[in-house]
Amino acid sequence: MKKLDYVFWTNIINKEEIKYINNICETKIDKSFSDLRTPPLVGEKPLIKTSKVNGIKWFYLKSSLFKIWENWMATNQECFGFDLYGALMEHNTYVHYNVYDSSNKGEYEEHIDATPAGASDIKLTAMVNISEEPYEGGKFCMFTDGKMRGIDGFDEAAKMKKAAKLAWIFPGAGHFASGKTGKGVLFSGLELAALAGLAVFSGSYSTNADGYNVELSEYNDWSNEVQNTGAWSSADLVTKRQAVNDAFDLQQQDLYGLIGCGAVSGAIWIWNIMDMKKSKSVDYSDKNRFSMGINQYGQVEARISF
Repeated sequence: MKKLDYVFWTNIINKEEIKYINNICETKIDKSFSDLRTPPLVGEKPLIKTSKVNGIKWFYLKSSLFKIWENWMATNQECFGFDLYGALMEHNTYVHYNVYDSSNKGEYEEHIDATPAGASDIKLTAMVNISEEPYEGGKFCMFTDGKMRGIDGFDEAAKMKKAAKLAWIFPGAGHFASGKTGKGVLFSGLELAALAGLAVFSGSYSTNADGYNVELSEYNDWSNEVQNTGAWSSADLVTKRQAVNDAFDLQQQDLYGLIGCGAVSGAIWIWNIMDMKKSKSVDYSDKNRFSMGINQYGQVEARISF
């Protein structure tokens, strides 16, 4: 058995499935459900929890969440050593539907899950993000090696910030890091084409610049020679000058190509950075910020704030 501290999946359900699940949660709220909270100990202030918590019976969600449930069960058995295949199969089992909304400054302060009776257990928490809107946050923390550590894979904001930095390093790199493979291919492909053009025109410019210098040197040598001897004709002069002009034109064409490819490369680089910044602002907002993890006592700690 391979033991892990945590397991997570991305894109396990699509947007249409998320909308369908949200619709069930909004329409099948059990009015008899109440959010049980652990009362504060003597001398402790009550926790701030301004989220909306409702209970939805598993009966209504099991068909929509069944493939996720199968992953949970297999993971718990394979990675944590618990066989939970019988769990959640009762129709009356509740699934918590938590809504954190910036309109009411939704927040859940950092806390330790416990009971006043002092009972201890092992809590396996499974969370599904069914937000239909992009958000910033979702930082997952675990107590390990003597301190709380953030797990970057859960932090969309950290992921986008890293992607924004990568966009400065090479076009498309940020898009690849943020999961936008199509745009990553586009920007990387355009930039590589522009750089290939730079390489081609740079080599050609160097060759033609040498050719121009040779033609110009030969023309100057010929000019000095005929000035001393007077043995020259108009046709010879036209031919020699034409050779120099042709060599100069070839050199200039490559120079313009070099400048053009450099400008295109720079424009692609800037376009890539601007698009990444736009994606960064669009792909997450200030909604649904939360943090949770395991403390040194093996208990779940969580913090959700706006």
